Amino acid sequence: MIGGVRIVTENPFVADIRSQADWLRRALEADLASPVARIQATRYDRIVMSGMGASLFALYPAWLACARAGLPAWWIETGELLHDARELITERTLLFLTSQSGTSAEIVALLDRVAEHRPACVLGVTNVPESPLGQGADVVVPILSGKEYSVSTRSYINTLAVTRLVADAIAGKAVDMGPFARAAEALDPYLGPEWEGHVEAIREALRHAGRVIIVGRGAALATAWQGALVIKEVAKAAVEGLSTAQFRHGPFELADTQTAVIMLEGDAHTAELDRRLAADLVALGARVLWIGANPPPAVRVLPAAKGVDVAREVVDVVPLEIAGVVLAEAGGFIPGEFRYRADIAKSL
Repeated sequence: MIGGVRIVTENPFVADIRSQADWLRRALEADLASPVARIQATRYDRIVMSGMGASLFALYPAWLACARAGLPAWWIETGELLHDARELITERTLLFLTSQSGTSAEIVALLDRVAEHRPACVLGVTNVPESPLGQGADVVVPILSGKEYSVSTRSYINTLAVTRLVADAIAGKAVDMGPFARAAEALDPYLGPEWEGHVEAIREALRHAGRVIIVGRGAALATAWQGALVIKEVAKAAVEGLSTAQFRHGPFELADTQTAVIMLEGDAHTAELDRRLAADLVALGARVLWIGANPPPAVRVLPAAKGVDVAREVVDVVPLEIAGVVLAEAGGFIPGEFRYRADIAKSL
């Protein structure tokens, strides 16, 4: 027991983590054909993709899919879009909005602001179709993640999957749910009989960690951002999520024996760049914790679900959620309980 708190099984937030595979399957059972057909029938000249917090991060792989397809797409947080970049939204825009609750103040205010000069299509991805986002959108895609205890877990990975599938359809690709179904299968043993072992391994890897930085590239960058957000909310710890390349530009100065860098291997075409950074960090005495199937020498591997080549961002966020639990435990906090988080529906 550390700090008087030891909660890895009997806790609502932990229960949310452990139920993610089942709820992801529910999202994959949703009808995407009808909303996708309506989007494809819309004439638009750009795509503006927006959300806040976990919903924004979950949109990043979908934006990458659009960008790689050569589509004119923007990815921007709704607060900035609302106050400083509203000119991006034209009468020929596909406005692609995500919000788990559908009540985020920025989303609601943006819908109100564009009411007079309506974009070509508003696509709302939400867990609550009857919410302001669901009611204000032309096309609604539910993520079907159920009611969560507090910090986003199921809603995050379901948004990842749904928005990526929709983005592929917008880009003219076949909607292939197979990679996400395989990710759910890989999570079954990880979150089930193997759970206690993973918790202990991650607890030991983070023991006496000082600064913690999470880095990734491509779709794994969304995991780095979300992992840092979860740990801040759950463990009240100052953790930073960065792109691996950005880490080289200044934050590399933090590398020492007091720093733990969690590195996400991500896609194969950039993994070698990450291995080089890992080697440099190890040489400086930093603690490197690797999430991926092909670790470089002298790093410690954090256990992640095995056998997933595509849609790794769905499974690789789970070890970071567990990290939030064990760091909360170390700090004497109950995982998933907010101290003074304001109602995000009032945040602008």
